[in-house]
Amino acid sequence: LYKQAVDITPVPQASVGRSAYNSLRIQYIQGLMLAGKTKEAVEVIKDLLPAVTRADFETLVSAMTNVYARQQDMKGIITTLAEAQQMDPQNVNFIVWLARALAYAGQLQASANEINKLQVVDPQFVAQFQQELVILSN
Repeated sequence: LYKQAVDITPVPQASVGRSAYNSLRIQYIQGLMLAGKTKEAVEVIKDLLPAVTRADFETLVSAMTNVYARQQDMKGIITTLAEAQQMDPQNVNFIVWLARALAYAGQLQASANEINKLQVVDPQFVAQFQQELVILSN
């Protein structure tokens, strides 16, 4: 059903409707990945990327990461997040998600390197995080 909807849904020319268009394709990509149809999913991703908003891109990366998590594929999670971060290096969520995945995989130095990127990308985020740590430690 998703494939039919994806095939017949034209790319909206205006931003109105773009979110629904992207959401449908993200769900289809997630379904393909869960079914083990990675090559088909990659083709849909290639079609989606030119029309994707930053928020939709983050949703896509989150959906892909969730599929890999269900499959307990840490390499897939790390690869997806590293590629997403290359495409959107200012995205704090991608940095944090990648740092967490690397730490979970036992790559603690690489995780620390990712967290250090936050000093440049969003120093206010780092300051707020440090304040929260102080509060939690008391």
